[in-house]
Amino acid sequence: MIDSKKISKQQKLEYIKTTVYDFSISAYNIASNTNLTEAGIARILKGIAKNPHESSLNEIISYIHTYNGPEDVNEKHIVDILNPYYTPPISIETEIKNQKQKIIELKKKIEECEKYIKSLLTYQKNMIELELNIIEQNTIYKNVDPENLP
Repeated sequence: MIDSKKISKQQKLEYIKTTVYDFSISAYNIASNTNLTEAGIARILKGIAKNPHESSLNEIISYIHTYNGPEDVNEKHIVDILNPYYTPPISIETEIKNQKQKIIELKKKIEECEKYIKSLLTYQKNMIELELNIIEQNTIYKNVDPENLP
């Protein structure tokens, strides 16, 4: 079991997020067994709460310790958090950044499509004008009397 007094607030947040994610513990489950609200816990887990109260984090950790059972499970998770190869669940900020990038890429593709469509329309317009000119020229020649030609 980790000693929540010996780790930083950021490490507590990472420990909570990792353990809750790994063991599929819901905000509802934590709220049902603590004095915290489900909404407040969800904000912490999703990274929306930027600076949660340390007492809230300690209460969640206390619940996690009773939920997970053996000490070695909790010790394993704190080691995983400090492991440089560990990748925690994606934060809401990262997800927003990724979605914004996708939107920018889609806008570029839409602009390319619009340019292509405009070029097709211009081509069609030119072809129609050319056909009209040909028809007009044929009409002029059909109305000419060959005997009046030089």
